[in-house]
Amino acid sequence: MVPGLYGTWLNLWGSKVSLMAYWSPGVVVTDRYLLQIEKGAALGLNCTLVGHVITKDEKEGYRLLVAPIIVENGAVVGGSSMIGPGAHIHANELLPADRHLPPFTRWKDGKRHRITQPNIN
Repeated sequence: MVPGLYGTWLNLWGSKVSLMAYWSPGVVVTDRYLLQIEKGAALGLNCTLVGHVITKDEKEGYRLLVAPIIVENGAVVGGSSMIGPGAHIHANELLPADRHLPPFTRWKDGKRHRITQPNIN
């Protein structure tokens, strides 16, 4: 594959992807317009980036969560990891292999932190 070609293709869909990011084989992107991948980020083998999910709310209704995924400069996403909508991996962090980041969480200082979800009715 031509270096930078996949990033260019994602940018045409509306993502903000650095052409200097590394994409391992088997990376799955479900929402091509909901990515912000910065320079030097590396996405491991078979990781999945999901920009939308449907969840149940407190009133037994359903809620659609849609938000961009952010992977900052030099961050590494381990193989077989799953990243949900609104997740944010900070610069130079390593998300271990097979780790799941639920919607609206961030990975910083080697730990998962909850982000406050926007309250949209």
